[in-house]
Amino acid sequence: MISAWSSLIRETSPEAPAQRVGPFAFPILLREVLQRLEGQTGTPRTRLTRIRLEIAASELLQDLDFHALRITDICTRADCGHGTFYRYWTDRENVAREIMMDFMEAIRLRRPPLPARTRLYDRLLAGHRYYVEMFRRNAGLMRCMNQLSIELPGFNDIGAQANLRLAHRVVSAFAREVPPEPDTERHRLAMALNCIAMVDGVLRNCFVHNADVGLTDEELAEQLSRIWYRSFLARDPDM
Repeated sequence: MISAWSSLIRETSPEAPAQRVGPFAFPILLREVLQRLEGQTGTPRTRLTRIRLEIAASELLQDLDFHALRITDICTRADCGHGTFYRYWTDRENVAREIMMDFMEAIRLRRPPLPARTRLYDRLLAGHRYYVEMFRRNAGLMRCMNQLSIELPGFNDIGAQANLRLAHRVVSAFAREVPPEPDTERHRLAMALNCIAMVDGVLRNCFVHNADVGLTDEELAEQLSRIWYRSFLARDPDM
């Protein structure tokens, strides 16, 4: 579904160009998209109804375990009948999968751009600041994403491929900083995947399981960035 409204997320306006980038709570973002579509002449009613149902389901998943999600509750919150729900999805797994796909795409689309000459550590820090705040604002959806990756056939493959693409970008970024030794790219790729998994594990403990590590979000982003930097370059960044 994201392809139907992703352009609305990317849009900027001269008056407030920063409003369409940066961290967001996904249900609130969907509501903003719905309001903008409602204000456009000719928006199909079916499109608006589908987004209302997705808003309802995403709001419930922010508060509930995936296994507690009920189609009845989605329809009640969206003020729609069961028959309307089944026009778009076959079951709760189907709608949850679509929400997660849209959510992941929105994370990518809303990532703040950086100047071309931003040094590597600052790019790492900016990325971790964004992701830490995203995780905090969407802890329920992140919990659901982890559950679906374990339980739904094929969904884990989607996340795994996304992580692999990210890992390749990380390896390329560090290679521009310090060219790798011969025959070390596969080791760097495995290291990048380990770093990605570490971030998700730490943030899941902090924001889903409420482990108090005593760090602010900024300190957490700084620590994660330093760990990545040290893992690849065996030294601290020049501050």
